[in-house]
Amino acid sequence: MKKYLSIIMISALCLGCSYDKDELTDRVSEDSSEIISTRGESKTPIIEYFWRKENVMPDFDYMTHVIVSKAVFETPYDGTLKLKSGALKMAQLMDLKKKNNSDVKVILMVGGWGVDGFSQIAKDNNKVKKFISNCSRLIDSLHLDGIDIDWEYPGNATSQKIGYSSNDKENLTKMMKTIRETFDKYYKSHPKILSIDVSANHPDYYDMKNLIKYVNYVNVMTYDMGEPPYHNSPLHSSPMTKSSCNTSILSYISAGVPESQLVMGIPFYGHANGENSELKEDISYSAVKELIKKDDKYTQMWDDDACVPYLVWKGHSTNICSFENASSIADKCKYIKKKGLAGAMVWSYDHDDNEGTLRQALRKGLWNY
Repeated sequence: MKKYLSIIMISALCLGCSYDKDELTDRVSEDSSEIISTRGESKTPIIEYFWRKENVMPDFDYMTHVIVSKAVFETPYDGTLKLKSGALKMAQLMDLKKKNNSDVKVILMVGGWGVDGFSQIAKDNNKVKKFISNCSRLIDSLHLDGIDIDWEYPGNATSQKIGYSSNDKENLTKMMKTIRETFDKYYKSHPKILSIDVSANHPDYYDMKNLIKYVNYVNVMTYDMGEPPYHNSPLHSSPMTKSSCNTSILSYISAGVPESQLVMGIPFYGHANGENSELKEDISYSAVKELIKKDDKYTQMWDDDACVPYLVWKGHSTNICSFENASSIADKCKYIKKKGLAGAMVWSYDHDDNEGTLRQALRKGLWNY
């Protein structure tokens, strides 16, 4: 796969900064005590993640924010960052934004599934200081609008074999507080966005009542909630669900997160049962469309309770592929507006089909055009 910007070039940009941000956190002492306002947006936020290195670039007409994946921690996890995946196309992305005179906010995601280092860094003030310094250098050299923290997950390594600690929840809050205070101090004239991605089903992983003081958005990953025969991202509960977007959002509201900071996740990919080469466990919407065309093998169904589509073998009833379509996204948009949520986030832009079926449905559902 062709790389448009090498890590070496990015490093050169970062090292070219003439100031030393290692002292930034030493100069910050103010306490951020108020919940950060996310209102005043001219449009309901549509936050699209962009992560693949293939020759795909986002269309800014369908989003207010693009979060580029990703930056990861270099070993031995001292706070140093390196760019991977879609972030290697950051210069090309920023050039596209400039040519289109776009006001879309460009944010860098740090972390992701299987990324180690957060636990080791968050517990050490010096490592946090170096991490923030690295974030600031990337913000300045790449002209970014903010940072998105995707720690999966504090205090719980799941099956990933990453470092974790019983103090992760507390350390995450302290780290986010330091990042916010540093950004507010240094970028006072051009405020930076700080967001966090959180588990669909475990608000208990986080100290939400304090975290909301420091972040603009809480991006709830309301997907990967089930694999066939269960749904990936059901809006409501049904016999084919383990969890739902509704129960997830309500759990975060109960944990103290204002609706105005909650962003509901919408997947542009699906989950299939993996039993043959067509039914890949992670399947893009464009691939699902190809399956639907094979109506001699597959039948598209709709779950009235969960408000999502799924595929079954022709003549059978068991869910073998859970996905989103324009109808399910329209229902999710109605829910977002009814609940007064901040907006929607998508994982990920590059899973849509070439016609932009899903992003068009999302824009129509939230922006009415």
